[in-house]
Amino acid sequence: MVTSTALALPSHIPKLIAPAMNTKMYDHPTTQANLKTLENYGYQLIAPKESLLACGDHGRGALADLTIILERIKETLDEKTL
Repeated sequence: MVTSTALALPSHIPKLIAPAMNTKMYDHPTTQANLKTLENYGYQLIAPKESLLACGDHGRGALADLTIILERIKETLDEKTL
């Protein structure tokens, strides 16, 4: 559903993505290739942070801090008139 909605948006509309997952999933070559593809399509990546993960491991893959996500949204909206 989210993918369909994003595909329906005009290309000039900024799109941000904040992935969160286990470190092994995030570092997997397929995930990295998919994130690169999204960036090539104009999506802006908000990188995950290194922290305690839901699986109990500690590593990169935790959702970026809310303040960082909100800051990036504000910056993007300030840069672009929708």
